Amino acid sequence: MKKISKVLSVVGLSLAIFGGGTIASAAEDNTVDSTIKKGNVLDLSDQSNVQISEVLTFGELVNQIAADTNKPREEISQQLMAQGKDRGQSSATTLAATYRTLTTNFSVTPFYNPSLRFYCETNEWSGSFRGIKEIKHINMNRDANGLSKTFSGTVQANLEDPNRIFYIVNGDFHNNGTTTFNGNVSITVGKHGSVGFSASYATSHYKYTYKEGNVYF
Repeated sequence: MKKISKVLSVVGLSLAIFGGGTIASAAEDNTVDSTIKKGNVLDLSDQSNVQISEVLTFGELVNQIAADTNKPREEISQQLMAQGKDRGQSSATTLAATYRTLTTNFSVTPFYNPSLRFYCETNEWSGSFRGIKEIKHINMNRDANGLSKTFSGTVQANLEDPNRIFYIVNGDFHNNGTTTFNGNVSITVGKHGSVGFSASYATSHYKYTYKEGNVYF
């Protein structure tokens, strides 16, 4: 098994040559310091499909997660504050930090392209210098192209460096059912974590998907 960084270095060399869920558990439950096993399906799609938000305040980040997941703002705020505390960060520092969301679509079929959204704490320096400090939450929008599906599986994410997220989507989409998931993570540079999705009353299997991709900041 090769480490992700080595695989991505090879990919980078090749490119240079050719051209409503539930937030349930504590952040540390979804974060490990190791590598992600990789398959042979690497999404090298144009990064133009990546949407980067403007800089967000803590309150704006809470509002965005609440809107995307239909969870109470108070619950989300408490979880984000707890993440900061677990990292030895004061409440004042967490409240004063800067945040952004990074959103990317991935293809399940030619007719269905759901999206992943990464909610990140960032460092914002002068000019164009910026970097991701921590991935704090991951969400999948399963409504796309006029279709809505349930999903059972995992989304893994590795913060390879402050400007690159490598992700793996691995699981099954169904036409019917209810999806619940744990989107709360705390992934700092060089670490990875995963979000588990469960489908209840899932019927009418749509498609199994294994997708690897990169999101650049």
